[in-house]
Amino acid sequence: PSIRSAREGRYRALRALLVDEPSLQVLTPPIYDGAVPFGVATLVDTPELREQYLQILYERGLPCEVLTWPFVYRHEKARAFSGAETLRSRLLVFPVHQQLDADAIGSIATAVSSQI
Repeated sequence: PSIRSAREGRYRALRALLVDEPSLQVLTPPIYDGAVPFGVATLVDTPELREQYLQILYERGLPCEVLTWPFVYRHEKARAFSGAETLRSRLLVFPVHQQLDADAIGSIATAVSSQI
């Protein structure tokens, strides 16, 4: 399949599995036609829970990413924005890259739901 369709399918599946997870809030919207998503962005309830998620996902060999916030460019100015600390400490992105094994989507959701 094409890169777009592979990412789209993984995004739809993973977002659907995570959207009802009580310990996190899915930030990225439902996908629109033609999108090539990078990942499903979520906001975890606490920084400690985010670390627990990272640990269990890494232990199981499953991908996830913590994106640096704010980005390096204009660092001090960006830190002053409302919500910057929240994103820095609680943002967690679950990748939907086309090279990600499609079976990993269910494993990621299971790992997340087993932590609460």
